[in-house]
Amino acid sequence: MQETIIIEGYVEHLRFRNEENGYTVFNLEMKQDEITCIGKFPFISEGQYLELTGYEFDNKQYNEIQFQVLAYEEKQVEDMVGMERYLSSGAIKGIGPNLAKKIVKKFKLDTFRIIEEEPERLSEIKGISERIAMSVASQFVEMKEMRDAMMFLGKYNIPNHYAVRIYNTYGEDLYTIIRENPYRLAEEINGIGFRIADEIARNVGIAADSEFRLRSGILYSMTQAGLWGHVYLPEKLLIRKVEQVLMMQPEQETFQSCLTDLIVERRLYAKQVGEETCYYTPASFFGELSAAKKLLELKEAFDAELPEEEMQEAKQVIASFCKKKDIVLDEKQQKAVLETIGHGVTIITGGPGTGKTTIINAIIHFFESEGLELFLAAPTGRAAKRMKEATGMEAKTIHRLLEIS
Repeated sequence: MQETIIIEGYVEHLRFRNEENGYTVFNLEMKQDEITCIGKFPFISEGQYLELTGYEFDNKQYNEIQFQVLAYEEKQVEDMVGMERYLSSGAIKGIGPNLAKKIVKKFKLDTFRIIEEEPERLSEIKGISERIAMSVASQFVEMKEMRDAMMFLGKYNIPNHYAVRIYNTYGEDLYTIIRENPYRLAEEINGIGFRIADEIARNVGIAADSEFRLRSGILYSMTQAGLWGHVYLPEKLLIRKVEQVLMMQPEQETFQSCLTDLIVERRLYAKQVGEETCYYTPASFFGELSAAKKLLELKEAFDAELPEEEMQEAKQVIASFCKKKDIVLDEKQQKAVLETIGHGVTIITGGPGTGKTTIINAIIHFFESEGLELFLAAPTGRAAKRMKEATGMEAKTIHRLLEIS
């Protein structure tokens, strides 16, 4: 078992950095020596002064002694050499070694306080304009704020790549949001879903029956329903889904209150379908409206009722097809075929085994008997393959048919 020791020094050079998980390889310059260190750091930059706890080991791949960091703490740079070193490290854009030396020479141990509290005084130095002085101060404070934020978020096991997004989105407000309502992360930051926000909330100590959690659970359930192909969810089904997500049964009054709030905020839309209230996400609600509008426009543009004589001829053609294939169309199936012949757009729905394929084959036979060229298309390659197997005709995806790459 390796002996745990404590070392300290300046981050001389970042050799490797994985922003996803914080894994970092860097050179640490100590008073009398330099060593390669490896470990996970939410935030790190060249010029920082760190106290590291860990152990040395022989890395045979690189043929050198390295230091495995188990814990670390950033130390305030208190000496002038350290201040100059940090400012000249490149961590702050606009300040190179020469300017760093001038700044520390003028303000001595008061350098960092001047940068934070009286940054306009930096323009007293030749080569630093007021604009550069404000930029230096802004970077200096931001880096400190970001380091503090990354350390704070790290306490709640928030991965580095999410921590950066959280900081960039909320800035200093992140502390209040994380402590009071971390479920906002799921609603406002791309890539952070309900599960991650729920874990953060659990670590922070948010109650399982919190209204914030219930609201987020409702929105998450609706999003998941959309991924499974549902345009809306009836209220009873939505309640079941939310209970599965939250692994608890919410109070009915609180549940209804959250639904009402989400509708008022236009995060959800409600629609009466028969005797049930159904709930939509905004994308599904307006997507359905748009699709219905376009279908009606197509219908109105291409509708042409068949004269009675032509309708009778169509029935004879269909009857001939049924006799040849030894099938019988029931009343609804026959109506579906005739509606398709007389209208520009027809929507046929039904579950498995309800006769949709038979209807399609009858429609194909009729239009082929009229000498028309037919194209079959489906939303996906798998559906196109199934259509080809069912009809014996070539079927393409909609994109391929329209030659959209």
